[in-house]
Amino acid sequence: MMIDWCEKANKLRERYEALRDGEGLSEARFGEDNVKYTKADMGLLLADLREAERLCAEQQGVRPRRRRYAATGRMRPY
Repeated sequence: MMIDWCEKANKLRERYEALRDGEGLSEARFGEDNVKYTKADMGLLLADLREAERLCAEQQGVRPRRRRYAATGRMRPY
């Protein structure tokens, strides 16, 4: 079974935007008419979204964009 990372990235983006805008539901029960909202870990959700976007780009054969750069080491000549 192969995961479609582009579809997963789209679903995660929709979920992220819904939670960011305060429209996301975490649980809905109809037996007692109970709806609960959650305070989601937005950093973790955003990290999962970025990872899915990276894997989607790799799946399509596109080189993913770098997000972090290493600091260069420089020496002062004393």
